[in-house]
Amino acid sequence: MHTPAHKRQTESFPVVVIGASTGGPPIVEQIVTSLPKSLRACILIAQHMPAHFTEQMSLRLAKNAAIPLSEAHDGDHLKPGTILIAPGNLCMEVKRDRKGEPVISVSEECRISREATPSIDALMRSTAKIFGSRVTGFILTGMGRDGALGMQFIRSLGGHTYGQEPSTCVVDSMVQYAIGCDAVDQLINPTDIATIISRLT
Repeated sequence: MHTPAHKRQTESFPVVVIGASTGGPPIVEQIVTSLPKSLRACILIAQHMPAHFTEQMSLRLAKNAAIPLSEAHDGDHLKPGTILIAPGNLCMEVKRDRKGEPVISVSEECRISREATPSIDALMRSTAKIFGSRVTGFILTGMGRDGALGMQFIRSLGGHTYGQEPSTCVVDSMVQYAIGCDAVDQLINPTDIATIISRLT
């Protein structure tokens, strides 16, 4: 069965999923404030953080980002040249709406089943299910295992995955677990992430 033309057009742009936990906010800030206005990728960020803190972080980062940035809301459409940050203590995934368009789904589903929220694994897996090989995953500094399975899934569908160089992490267990699961294509310095994202288009 052929994919409808409007779906092909909607999903023709790259999507980047960034997952971070302990020590992540400064790296996330460095990334989003270094991205060019000409960027044509959609950036989705899951930073382990309590409710309301992600809203404040989003408002602060939006002032210094060259492209539109906001905390995500249920039903938001994915658009090239935008950044959406998952709301704290909730689960953010990518699903299709009634028209078949990829949209953000925000719920409490992951709060019981996942070790940390927003769930990096859930965001990466759901995004890759729709965008396939057009997804690039980044796992940054953090404690725990979240993100490794999501990175594996991205790779299995032909997407690329990057891990923050462990020596630059505040806590490197998330990256190390992803490495141990053979879920990382390449280790990179955090100062190079914005450049890599910029080259996607």
